[in-house]
Amino acid sequence: MNLKGIKNKLLRFKSIFATHWISFTIKHRRYDKPYYHAEIKKMMDCGSEALGFATYQCLSCGKGLHTVNFSCKGKACLQCGKRYSRESMEKIASRLLPGVNYRQVVLTLPSEFRGVFYNYPSKGHCIQS
Repeated sequence: MNLKGIKNKLLRFKSIFATHWISFTIKHRRYDKPYYHAEIKKMMDCGSEALGFATYQCLSCGKGLHTVNFSCKGKACLQCGKRYSRESMEKIASRLLPGVNYRQVVLTLPSEFRGVFYNYPSKGHCIQS
């Protein structure tokens, strides 16, 4: 596994958010909420001392203390989100019936309706007959 390549990709991903997150939330007001800001902040701090760390002493090398930074465990983070998705799928899989075939289906709206549903997400109404 090429850890240096993965680290560079994560840094590039974080730099995109650092550069464009505020302008994105200005353009898309729907995401200008404390929940999204908290998730992005967690992702930006992932693997840094800001989220805490543990210090270990290596008994084999005797070179002193080694610090390991904690992860964010957030949904927006590339590393932690993958773990979150895997754990969610394991929970779902444990509820499925053995021997039954399942398929995932993705339903989409016609393009004419997407703007209405995107711009008014909290305006859900049931059609009464």
